[in-house]
Amino acid sequence: MIYARVSTQKQADSGNLDRQLERLREIAKRRKYHVVAEFKEIASGLNENRKELAKLLKIVASGQTDVVFIEYKDRLARFGFKYLEQFCHQFNVTVEETEDRPSKEPQEELVEDMLTIVTSLSSTV
Repeated sequence: MIYARVSTQKQADSGNLDRQLERLREIAKRRKYHVVAEFKEIASGLNENRKELAKLLKIVASGQTDVVFIEYKDRLARFGFKYLEQFCHQFNVTVEETEDRPSKEPQEELVEDMLTIVTSLSSTV
């Protein structure tokens, strides 16, 4: 399965979501994966009510796939990625990233996470 996500409609309108999905399709094809489903979503990685993610998790639980293919961990979840990964592993499903981002210093990650939270909370006010 392929899962692609962008945070805003503006990102989707500029083609980021479609390009992400296309990159995932191309890499899946090169790796000779049989893609049983594709999910694309416009929502914050902090949003706990993502419809496409919920559909993906139902398919994982039903045993219809063995890989969830994403570009980066934060496309699946901004926080709590390990919980989703553990959930998938309970059903013998691997979460696989296409790319490794360069490692960041803990302080840099903390600042990015805090900015994400503040931005998310300020957009709901």
